[in-house]
Amino acid sequence: MARRTERQRRAVRAATGPGRRASRMRPNRAPGRPDPFKTLEKEHASLRTEIQALQGESGGHPIEARAASRRLADFAARHFRREEKVLYPLCERLFGRDGAVSVMRGDHASIRKALKSIVASGGAPRVSDLDPLVELLEGHFGREERVLFPIMAALLSGTEMERLARSVGSGPDIGAIEAAKRVPTSHEAREGGRQA
Repeated sequence: MARRTERQRRAVRAATGPGRRASRMRPNRAPGRPDPFKTLEKEHASLRTEIQALQGESGGHPIEARAASRRLADFAARHFRREEKVLYPLCERLFGRDGAVSVMRGDHASIRKALKSIVASGGAPRVSDLDPLVELLEGHFGREERVLFPIMAALLSGTEMERLARSVGSGPDIGAIEAAKRVPTSHEAREGGRQA
């Protein structure tokens, strides 16, 4: 255990020293090995796409905006559950309950609250209503992608990375959200039928 503690200290020093960023650390990512952090980063990219879709619906048709906000909230909930059940317990084992993990869990709570408010509004949100949500999401994703993921990748052994990758899975939620985007809303179906 003392060896792990020293590795942790070196990783944190490398990540937080003057002018240093965690993304410069040497990750424990061997070619051909599953990378759980890439899966989570792909989910972040899908969430960014969903927020952009919701921004596009902003001020538009309320039915499509409501559907887009629900898709975003549902996908975010699944992504957060995966992180909270799989990734964060491992972080707590490595770093303790305070610090990084408590910040990430706080981010999730704030994002959930903002999403709940947007979904509860029931209509098409204004772009200005979405700005706080975008800021929360980007701040959270940045902390994970530029700090937490690189530190964890440097600390975890190959076996631990493989175990985490299996637990994170292949990201089936990405496929589900992509499929949901392809299903036209009833309004789109009616509009499409009139044009034919």
